[in-house]
Order: sequence, then C-alpha cells, then structure tokens
Amino acid sequence: MGYDFHLAQDGPRLIEINSNAGGAFLNAALARAHRASCEPVAPLFAPPNGLPHLDDVFLAMFRVEWRAQRGDMPGHSVVIADDAPETQYLAPEFQMARALFAAHGLVAVVADPRTLQWRDGALWHPTLPAGMPVDLVYNRLTDFYLQDIGHGDLLGLLAGALWGLTTVVIRATGLTRISAEKLLFYQVAFTGVALRVVSLAMGEVWTWDWGPFAWLSVAVQTCVGAFARYLAWMWMLGHYPSTKISAFVFLTPLFALLFGSLMLGEAVTATLLLSMALVAGGIVLVNRRPG
Repeated sequence: MGYDFHLAQDGPRLIEINSNAGGAFLNAALARAHRASCEPVAPLFAPPNGLPHLDDVFLAMFRVEWRAQRGDMPGHSVVIADDAPETQYLAPEFQMARALFAAHGLVAVVADPRTLQWRDGALWHPTLPAGMPVDLVYNRLTDFYLQDIGHGDLLGLLAGALWGLTTVVIRATGLTRISAEKLLFYQVAFTGVALRVVSLAMGEVWTWDWGPFAWLSVAVQTCVGAFARYLAWMWMLGHYPSTKISAFVFLTPLFALLFGSLMLGEAVTATLLLSMALVAGGIVLVNRRPG
C-alpha cells in the first residue's frame, strides 16, 4: 500500500491510498542504501519478505493484474506512461521500473501517453520493436479527473464549438424550413454512418456483450437524448432566435448534476452550487428585456 498526503494548514491530510507500487521502487532502493551504510538501523529496514526479494514482490503485483485481465496469454511489452516523464519528480523511479521489467524478459519503455497510437485493435508505441504492440500500460499519469487542458478541457471546448457551429449552419442555410423530423433524421443518419466509419478506421472492437444497466443506458440515450431532446431542439431552431435558445443549453450540466446527485449519490459541493447559480444568472441576463 502507498499513502499519499498533502500538507494543509492544519497538518498532513490523507488524499489517496494506492494499491500499486508507486514510490516503492525508490523506497526500496533507499532502504537498501540505509541498510548497507548504517548497520544500527538495519533492523528498521528488514521487511518480512526481505529487501532482496522486494523486486519479486513488485513484479508479482503486475503479473496479478495481467492475469486478471488476460489470463494465461503471454505478455511481452510494457509502457510506463506519464506526461513528459523526463520532467517528473519520480522520473528516476520510471527508469528503475523499466530496468526491473527488462531484467525479467519484458520490453519496457518510458513514454508520454500522447505518443501512444491506437490502430488495428491494439495499442502501439514507435519505440517498440516492429510488429510488437503494447501489452501492458503502467499508468503513472495522475490527472485522474482530466483537468489538464491537454486531456479533457480541450475536448470539451471543441465539442462546444462544434455544437455552436451546427446551430449556426442550420440557421444560416435555410435548413429551418425543413420539418424538425426530417432535420433530425438527416443529422442522426449522417453521424451514425460517419462514426461507424471512424470507429472501423481506428480499429475499435465492437461488442454486444453488455449488462442490463448498459442496455438501459443506451435505450434512455436513444429515446430521450437522441430522439425527444434533439427533435425539440430542431423545432425550436425553426421558431426562435438561436442566440436566445442557445443560452438554455447551459441548463444541461445543471440537470446532469441534479440527476447525478439523486440517482448516483454523487456529492454536491459548495463550488458546484455556486457554479449552478452563476449559470442560472447568465441565462437570466441573456434573456432579459433591454431597458
């Protein structure tokens, strides 16, 4: 186990408990160094399994994870992934992990996750030998909530821009003269075909082995999200100014927050409540009468 603390004004605060060996490689090396250089403290650095066997313990941890996912399928390559790994505080540990994997016959590289490539149904990295896909990713990336602009926010901004562009195109090209039902059909039909082509080009594997909750989610998204909501949206685009109705799109995260709290038990913090109030205030300002 690894315990991560952040120092707050009132003392250290536990922020997460890790079940992987993050930091353990360096701690093991430090313990060996202390034991070798300072005999009086040697008993303090004598774990039950013994320091010489810690590498075997670490490797066994990865093998357990591998067998849980792939069974008896042999693995040949590992990518130790983090943002700009050479600049990370624990960069030396990445190299220690790479050396451990290599010592046990695995091809291991340290890489930025942006350099990974998905194609032909497998993950690839350009520094691996030709024809060898990535079998295992040792993920050291700590941007768990995709708060980094390079991971999540940029995609969110792109989605918002494309949504706005769709609205402008519909209003500017006279498509509002088409019935809402036909407009919805054209949009869904095009995206349905286009996304399948993109999926095949990326080598994604299609499966229908879903659980009941997944099937229910797809049914709700189909009936409510892709049909009823878009049909209402297309009708409103033909009857109201886009600048007015677009403001109400910002109600989407409010309802998502509400349903997430009621149905999934997600926490509602003071920051989220303040954000909801600001969104509601913005909608009022956009739609208020001049003067």
